[in-house]
Amino acid sequence: MEERQDVCFNRWLSGGNIRFVIPEAKAGYKARITRLKDAFQLKKMPDRIPIFQVFTFTPVALFDATPGEVMYDGGKLVSIWKRFLVDMNPIFT
Repeated sequence: MEERQDVCFNRWLSGGNIRFVIPEAKAGYKARITRLKDAFQLKKMPDRIPIFQVFTFTPVALFDATPGEVMYDGGKLVSIWKRFLVDMNPIFT
């Protein structure tokens, strides 16, 4: 099991086909993946504890849309999620 996890984490750490615009983005990405690896494998105390939040319709409500609007307007949904991710930076921060 541990070997499979290492293969998965190493592939994830490599960044694959992700094109990072700035070096800080790549460093932040690697730090977040390392944090997850440390928390999952319990071999090393992570620098922070990652929390997985299920946002469901939180971004939709925050940016004044309704579930019905985003259900039928994929462009609006994508726009709201992009804005949410940029403004709130919720991913493993």
